Amino acid sequence: MPNDKLVKMLVNVGFDTAAGSVSLLGDVFDVYFKSNRRNLKLVLDHFGLKHADLDR
Repeated sequence: MPNDKLVKMLVNVGFDTAAGSVSLLGDVFDVYFKSNRRNLKLVLDHFGLKHADLDR
């Protein structure tokens, strides 16, 4: 993985952690912002795969 994509992944997790730590608003934020899904999409795009390819 290139460094720029790794940095994006770290930013996703950091933003999710920071915003998710706020009372009540963080819970609402967590419903819409899924850092793990965003990071998985970055990895799959990098390797030219689709989510369906993981089921094999």
